[in-house]
Amino acid sequence: MLSILARQSKPDSYAYSGERLVNYFLRPGDGATPAVLLGRGGMVSHVNTGANSPVRDMTTMGGVIYACAGGKVWKISGGASTQVGTVTDGETYMQANRTQVAIVVGGKYYVCDGSSTSQLSPGAVDTPVGLAYADGYMIVIGSGSGIDDILQISALDDASSFNAADFAAAEYQDDSLVGAILDHGQVYLFGTDTTETWYNSGSPDFPFAPNRAAVIEHGCINGKTIAKADNAVFWVRPDGAVVLNYGGSPQVISTPEVKDALAASTVTGGFTFSERGHEFYAVTRAGKTTLVFDLITKLWHERADGLRYDPWQALCQVRLGGVDYFGCLNSQIAT
Repeated sequence: MLSILARQSKPDSYAYSGERLVNYFLRPGDGATPAVLLGRGGMVSHVNTGANSPVRDMTTMGGVIYACAGGKVWKISGGASTQVGTVTDGETYMQANRTQVAIVVGGKYYVCDGSSTSQLSPGAVDTPVGLAYADGYMIVIGSGSGIDDILQISALDDASSFNAADFAAAEYQDDSLVGAILDHGQVYLFGTDTTETWYNSGSPDFPFAPNRAAVIEHGCINGKTIAKADNAVFWVRPDGAVVLNYGGSPQVISTPEVKDALAASTVTGGFTFSERGHEFYAVTRAGKTTLVFDLITKLWHERADGLRYDPWQALCQVRLGGVDYFGCLNSQIAT
């Protein structure tokens, strides 16, 4: 029976063969049945931020979700949303330490203490483009003094304090930084052409240093596509290929059809999530379906709303208390 079922999507392909999975994914069988198709679960609204705008990003601090939507910072607690600040609206990056949420959006840097939000200067970085958090330091990446590959660290356990001398540059190749993430003690710094990994060397002058033996010759199309799950880091290259890096061994996991579809789309982001015992990496596209990679079957499917393949509502994700929460296009936070 499996031979007559679609196994994975071949979206937007000139070589379309009739094989396309939308809102279904493959579950390996038990021996008697080779595999079954499972319909994706629906999402249930947890809270409406009230922004009337997409939820741009989310993070958690102290068991509470913080989200940015409609140029505002929202605190989500007990099924209610409370505005705790104002920021620029647009592509947003959020990270939290124990007592603060750092936010980068529109080339500006903000810090929320849980009740109010302030715009601050992140040291040597004039125009921040992304964030990572490692070992008590908030790491802000972006441009400074005409250089597009600066990383500036905050004071230890204080995302609001910066010494302008505490910066370095990702200098392996002359490409601009677009995103960052911490994984297994390594800070991945993604440029347009290459990716560097840095580690905490313990140096009193500047604690982070590059691991030159672990440079990855793959760049990133958009810092919002960077995500991690199942001991691996995922991102989308500028040419539309999707890369998985596991243990320092990057590999392309996109099919030719998926790569072509992403190259022909405006890629807006990516995130990981769990459903029915499967782990997934999802890539969002402006005005189109979301392309989803299944880490168990290594197959792709699509997610959409409605019968006309409207964009799936989910844009970003956080996990709290073992539950996945999704920030959505319609200002909702859903489960």
